[in-house]
Amino acid sequence: MMKQLIKFEFSKLLKKKLVFIALGAFALIYATMLWSWIFGNEWAVTQEGEQIYGTEAERYNTEIANRFAGPLTDEKVQAILAAFPRTDGMTTGDVSNNTYYPVANLFAERDGTWNGKTVQEVFPEFDEPPVIGMSSRWESFLYSMMYIVLMSGILVVIIVSPVFSDEYTSGMDALILTSRYGKKRCVLAKVISAFCFSITMEAVILLVGFLLFAVGRGLEGWNTDIQLSELMVFSRIAQPLKCYEAALITAFLAMMSTITVTGLTLLFSVLCPTSFVSIILAAVTYLAPMFLNPGSEAARRILMLFPVNSISVSGVMSVGGFTAAGLTIPLMIAVGGVAVVMAAAGVGGCRYIFSRHQVC
Repeated sequence: MMKQLIKFEFSKLLKKKLVFIALGAFALIYATMLWSWIFGNEWAVTQEGEQIYGTEAERYNTEIANRFAGPLTDEKVQAILAAFPRTDGMTTGDVSNNTYYPVANLFAERDGTWNGKTVQEVFPEFDEPPVIGMSSRWESFLYSMMYIVLMSGILVVIIVSPVFSDEYTSGMDALILTSRYGKKRCVLAKVISAFCFSITMEAVILLVGFLLFAVGRGLEGWNTDIQLSELMVFSRIAQPLKCYEAALITAFLAMMSTITVTGLTLLFSVLCPTSFVSIILAAVTYLAPMFLNPGSEAARRILMLFPVNSISVSGVMSVGGFTAAGLTIPLMIAVGGVAVVMAAAGVGGCRYIFSRHQVC
């Protein structure tokens, strides 16, 4: 009986026109972003100042990355800076490739000369020298996945919001509450189907993205440190972080964010009289923390627990953790804890509120 109820509620999620429109729009944006960041984002500026793109830039960046791949020592820093000397009037920004730019950003003055810093001074938390190589393609891909996961949260809000609120609008709440299994099994089936749909959807989004990256770009650079990448997106992370570790953390944070957003949206759905109101309130609650400016480090850590912020690997791993009873809880563990709490709140809260709903 319970299995049939879950299947029925799962199928109801996909029968709304708005859901199909939202899924179609998301699929189009998803495909465009992945294609752009995986296959169309390769570029470089040569020593002569020529900008190159596409396959030519890919070969150019790969050749340079392979030439200097391996542990980044002080000697290698000098070799990389010497390989791309600046002429009069040129700055470090006038030459760019996946290897030179991150090194120049950390170890060079604007005119391209060495700034006097050693590898140990720049990476004091590293027991061994960071590994440089083909990390920039991983960085671009994971950066694009962060925004895709952010948009998938909006998709979750649109799909899950009608779960309970549509029953109020159609008057089906009265029938559900007076049926034999309405207050318990039907409500639980709705919650389980919402979580199953959201988690499955996010898993597919991540799996397709990672497979496309593996097929389109290969896994070269998987064991390099992602801080030494061209966009410097992960440069704030003090501890060693290999590209494959960043990918695994991205997947974990994406799933935790999805669970949190689903629990949050279910609560709005069971509290709001219409799905429109539920979508608006859930979307505002989801997106608002992204625009708040924390006044302190403590406030920043709290804001990072919200799902729209917790999808950022750089943000989660660069703000420390929470200290309680002499113990430090890493922010990533705290994000997982929030997801567990919101899942429990979604299950328990919806059962309690809907079963006590007064039918007019």
